[in-house]
Amino acid sequence: MRERAVVFISSSKRYLKCVRTPRGWKIYYKGDPAFVKFMRSLSREEKIRLCKRLSALIQKSARREMEKIEKEIEREFKRLKTLFKV
Repeated sequence: MRERAVVFISSSKRYLKCVRTPRGWKIYYKGDPAFVKFMRSLSREEKIRLCKRLSALIQKSARREMEKIEKEIEREFKRLKTLFKV
């Protein structure tokens, strides 16, 4: 089975998709002329570095969100525990 890493970022003006395949990175982008010009000015290695950095930031953000949810659940559990003791 092949594993694929995908970084997908979209807004009203810009679209960037980085797909990690066994043969290497596939990078798709479109959007406003300034963004396209910027992406075209980057070398292939710089685009790959950008994709890896974005992937790391997304994973870090997801971990933070999960930690925040876990803390909230723990607080709620403690509150319920004290409520049932009374």
